Amino acid sequence: MLVIEDSKHYQNLVSFLQREHFPDLTVKLADDGVVGLAMPAQEAVTAVR
Repeated sequence: MLVIEDSKHYQNLVSFLQREHFPDLTVKLADDGVVGLAMPAQEAVTAVR
């Protein structure tokens, strides 16, 4: 799951709820929309290498 949110409070809340209810789910956090939207593309390129 990708969470794009500049509020650290909200990021912490989402991370906490994720760990409690979906421990097998991987969460990626981004403070900035441009950086967050680029994250899946970066992971795809890394996986191909």
